[in-house]
Amino acid sequence: MKNLMFIISTLERCGPVNVLYNLIKYLDKDKYNITILTLSPEPENSRFEDFQGLSVKIITFNLPRNINLIKNVKSLKRVIKEYNPDIIHTHGLRADLISTLIGNQYKKISTSHNYPLFDYPLAYGKLKGNLIGYLHLKIFKKIENVIGCSKTISKQLFLHGIKAISIQNGIDTEKFYSIDENSKKNLRKKLNIPVNKVIYISVGSLIKRKNISTVINGFLYSKPQNSTLLIAGEGPLRSECEKLSKNSKEIIFLGNVDNVSEYLKCSDYMISASTAEGLPMAVLESLATGLPVILSDIPPHSELLEYNKDAGLLFENSYTKLAEKIINITNDRKSYVDMSNAAISIINKYLNARLMAKSYEKIYDTIA
Repeated sequence: MKNLMFIISTLERCGPVNVLYNLIKYLDKDKYNITILTLSPEPENSRFEDFQGLSVKIITFNLPRNINLIKNVKSLKRVIKEYNPDIIHTHGLRADLISTLIGNQYKKISTSHNYPLFDYPLAYGKLKGNLIGYLHLKIFKKIENVIGCSKTISKQLFLHGIKAISIQNGIDTEKFYSIDENSKKNLRKKLNIPVNKVIYISVGSLIKRKNISTVINGFLYSKPQNSTLLIAGEGPLRSECEKLSKNSKEIIFLGNVDNVSEYLKCSDYMISASTAEGLPMAVLESLATGLPVILSDIPPHSELLEYNKDAGLLFENSYTKLAEKIINITNDRKSYVDMSNAAISIINKYLNARLMAKSYEKIYDTIA
């Protein structure tokens, strides 16, 4: 049995953490003794208890985020040595930095969940973001095995001399699956969602990269009749988004929800206007629940629909182009069943968590 250690900042509910949860859930526990090392205290929206349910060892180092990790390397080395991992698998900038500082006695692997030169400038501003982005690229070059969470990310990293292979994110189909119309109506009643309306949903943090303003403006510009837009997520742009909604009764801000699967199951369509992604979990979860998707035309979104173009539509990233797609897809309800089946087939055939775990197992077995 191989000792496998995952290192990540926290288990805060977000895309990379959801990927990690799906991976660990479906790894062969007869082959791997699994330990998770988190670097900082858990936030309120942590999935700590979910991970405990996987019966794995979790060590929390409890370093505040503003503490210099480099000064704590000796302590981290001692903790890691105690568990004697055969393989260390890191997720995120801070964890990747630790990987490069603890010596070469361990086999190492890192999963890149984003393209640093897109995401960090959007999060931290152009100057600081680019500095952080180039730092992360430099760190990747020191890790022997780098995995892109999408084909798009692997290609982008390759342009910087990083030979990253691709293992696409996968969805847990035991949690995300489609339901029949009667069950959908009952679920809408439970969640206080309009029963007889067409429900669009957007899922993600209210941050610049997710571009929720385009979703709101596009929905309003389409002059929706008998339609409602659900926005699931929280973030610094909440007030701005609420102002854009113009107090429309057809737009509902849900905030952070821990039952996103239920909101997806009771919806009809999913919209994402993101300007950058790795391989977006919210879109994958929507496809798994049978939602046709309306997606901004960025490479990771195109990558998903390459498996089956009938599962959704791409739009040039402007609210007027989005409005056109909303109008088109709503007026063509006769093809809804075909689109829904196409969405489900993408997950069942190519992008589910079991397949993802098998792909990682092959990598672990090879490098160990």
